[in-house]
Amino acid sequence: MRFAFPVFLVLGFVLLATGRESKAEPPASTPSSEGDAPKPERPYHPEPRVIVNVVSLKGPHNQARVQHDARFGWKRIVRCYKAHSPHERALVTLDLVISGEGNLARVLNTRSSPANRELEQCLSDILPGLSMPKASENSTANVEIKLAPGDRPN
Repeated sequence: MRFAFPVFLVLGFVLLATGRESKAEPPASTPSSEGDAPKPERPYHPEPRVIVNVVSLKGPHNQARVQHDARFGWKRIVRCYKAHSPHERALVTLDLVISGEGNLARVLNTRSSPANRELEQCLSDILPGLSMPKASENSTANVEIKLAPGDRPN
């Protein structure tokens, strides 16, 4: 413990000395010497945008928890979107039957706008088996999935 203070003191001097010698680059958002302000870079998100909302739920399952777990189907949803409408916006509404044992048992009553039967069928085939919370009996959740293409590089 006697040597702790001198070690920190020496370390402090080393950090100060190296900090004074290094030349910091100006931040990217500062104006250049010609007076032109640089354009801020827009974040690039190549993957499709997917929003999953549970609109209503009939049964003993917790709606917030079902919505949380349904959002873990993102990879499955993106796979269908990329295969059947990769550059279009879409709203898909479906009813999910959630088993009391804790999984998505089946998909009913799919609708999409604009109408895309292939996307609806793909989601109906790929979503069952998704892990869900357990409950005393089955529930039915009405779910909206909003889909849009990702950002494209400039």
